Amino acid sequence: MPNSASYCQEIAKSRPELWRKLRETLVKLENDQSYLLRIEFRPDRFSESSILHNLPLPDFDDTGFVGRGEEVSIITKAIRGAYPVVTITGEGGLGKTAVALKVCYDLLDSDDCNFDAIIWVTAKTTKLTGREIQNIDNAIISSLGLFETAASQIDDAAEGDPLERLISQLEAFKILLIIDNLETVLDENIRSLVQQVPTGSKILFTTKKSIGAYDFPIPLKAFTDKEAEFYLRAIARFWGQEEIARAPSDQVKSYIARLQRNPLFIKWFVQAVSEGQSPQKVLADPKIVLKFCLSFVFENLSTPSKKVLQTLAFDSRGATESLIIYFTDLEPSDVQTALTELMASNLVRMTAGVSEAGDAVFTPSEMALFYIRNYHDGKEIDETAIIKKKRTLTAAREQFASIHKIDPYDYNNISVRGDGDLIAAKLLKDSMLALRNSQPEISKENARKAEGISPTYFEVHRVLALIYQHEGMLMRANERFQSAISLERKSAALRFWYGDFLFKCMDDHDAAYEQYEEGLKSDPNSIPLMASIGRLKLAEKDFESAIEWLTKAEGIDTRNTKHKRRLLDLIFQYYARSIYNFVSSGEMRTALHRLIQLQGKINSVDTSLIDKVMVQKVLKVNSAVSQIRTFFEEGDDAEQSARVTAWFAAYFGSSALLGSPSGWRDDVASEKIFDGTLKSLHDGYGFIDGEKGTLFFPFSEWVDAGSPLELHLGVGLKFKVGENNRGPIGVKVYSSDRMSSAGSWALGVQGVISSDHATYCFIAGEDGKTYFLSYSDFLSTVPSEKKVGMMLEFDVSPERKGKYPAAKFAKVV
Repeated sequence: MPNSASYCQEIAKSRPELWRKLRETLVKLENDQSYLLRIEFRPDRFSESSILHNLPLPDFDDTGFVGRGEEVSIITKAIRGAYPVVTITGEGGLGKTAVALKVCYDLLDSDDCNFDAIIWVTAKTTKLTGREIQNIDNAIISSLGLFETAASQIDDAAEGDPLERLISQLEAFKILLIIDNLETVLDENIRSLVQQVPTGSKILFTTKKSIGAYDFPIPLKAFTDKEAEFYLRAIARFWGQEEIARAPSDQVKSYIARLQRNPLFIKWFVQAVSEGQSPQKVLADPKIVLKFCLSFVFENLSTPSKKVLQTLAFDSRGATESLIIYFTDLEPSDVQTALTELMASNLVRMTAGVSEAGDAVFTPSEMALFYIRNYHDGKEIDETAIIKKKRTLTAAREQFASIHKIDPYDYNNISVRGDGDLIAAKLLKDSMLALRNSQPEISKENARKAEGISPTYFEVHRVLALIYQHEGMLMRANERFQSAISLERKSAALRFWYGDFLFKCMDDHDAAYEQYEEGLKSDPNSIPLMASIGRLKLAEKDFESAIEWLTKAEGIDTRNTKHKRRLLDLIFQYYARSIYNFVSSGEMRTALHRLIQLQGKINSVDTSLIDKVMVQKVLKVNSAVSQIRTFFEEGDDAEQSARVTAWFAAYFGSSALLGSPSGWRDDVASEKIFDGTLKSLHDGYGFIDGEKGTLFFPFSEWVDAGSPLELHLGVGLKFKVGENNRGPIGVKVYSSDRMSSAGSWALGVQGVISSDHATYCFIAGEDGKTYFLSYSDFLSTVPSEKKVGMMLEFDVSPERKGKYPAAKFAKVV
């Protein structure tokens, strides 16, 4: 025994790669000589075993089978279950072949294996050593070759079509057929086979690339850290690398991390070190093992798939489908096909719902990433162009965020959840612009493109709903709004838009109210939602509920002028409609009080928010206000009625109560200076009696010294006619007798412009003094070509601008 053992040891040392099993046996005998008595010799396929098989000896006998208990259990259950075809998928080197052999041997050893035969064929064409990739002699290189080999295991004398012979045997016997390394021979013959698997027989594939249909795929992952560390130490001991086997845990963890916890990587690493290479050198250049695992799969990818994979490798954090489309400039359908191929090849992983937008994110596998970044020489992508596109995306994201922050309830704004939405959001923005420009076909085309890129993006469906609404296709619009809601239930703005659609277009008040209420759950302080509920209650003539909601909205602070104006418009409508309603029902005193409330409201708000549309809506109650004035011509309320109805007439320019200011329309922006008298003064504004009727003027247009409130009614005024959002008004108003105002004026002074600036100039007066003149104080339009030396005539105000007296009412002489 000792002589035999020594002889065997010398043989094992001479060619370790050839005498792996011998070395394993020697190690076990050295540790336990009784092992010799326990050796069992496995019968070959020609023995009298009840199950015919040709399984090769497993290549994990050097360390024993490590881990993978859960995967073995799942695969065994699948084979015993209803699935005719089971596929073990994964990157190269993960141990798919070892797991398949473990499953098959366990079936052989079980007492309830219901197969008549287990047939193994492999399409491996190369094998990996520590220094090189070696071709396998007489390797099977075609699917028909596999079929012929498999069929000959049952009957090697038969002739005919290999596929037909194999299917016939699968029908005649219950056979478990294992095809190892399927990716090298995957073709239509394989797909034909899997479609015809007879009941009772099963096929088990191991492959880097899934067949994509007809099978039950079971992905195999890398070792866990614990499994990888155990395997590294075990394989190192087997190969006599005690330094690695006994290395500190931190060092071993560093090794397995760089080896990606891949069983083949780990084994190759130990073999290479055992052949004399240093661990650092081996780890620094794993090109040979990467090539062995990936080159065949990668080189057989389609061009779009290579482009997508390289794009993902450029930024390994992953990307959504829409971003991949943007970065690659590929058509959406081409990207979808490429991603399917890459996932089937285990080069790309998909993680559902992890992006900011809730879309799936695609990332390259660690092995694919390492291979492409270090060893792939192809140039399917322009990296500089991708960087530029990333910068464009960043700018677009900031722009969308900035606009959305201003008013998230604006129909034209697009809500962007994350970078994955940006490409579709840009198309939707263009779609909305085309819709506003009455280009519905272009609008729909852009929206459809966005839908192709991001079909689960709620804004896609919202914009399509608006397009259908514009076209009068209300049922389709409603369906799209509902689709949007199902995708983004917590968007207050979406609830607002859908509620408005239900209210305005479908006349469904209850459904609209429900949407507004749902929106307020997400945004309790939403002025647009509260205002919409107020509008709905106005339409139902529930005035008390309406003003309750509108007042609540008014109490919320906002800088959004659009929201303020819409809210004020609804408040005006509340007063106008309730006044009309009370007059119609004969409640005249309540109507009078409501009119007084309207006056108080207008006196308390920023008048710049009031526009012509609001005025026209209020003027619809002209007849009701006239009835109030007539009803209260006598009695205790007569004075109050006369005062408030006169205010209404003057402020709103009601032709039913007062001469219409439209008579001044032709004089707007003219150079003519009119004469009139002061009719009345109020808080911040007054009224002038002129030759064409009464004219409103705000105190901001008072250009004389002092304040208009210092004047007495009936005093003479001079003014020009301008216009605001309610119609003609008095502008550049001043006293006819400027000496009646506080202070002392100098009238009719002349001088020339001595220095000209953007909004003002200095005048050298004939009296030798220097005067300051703001160009807003020209009586006429400021000359377009102001020149130093231009002669002006002006009045001198008692006011001063710094050390200079102020010139007023200038005109060119």
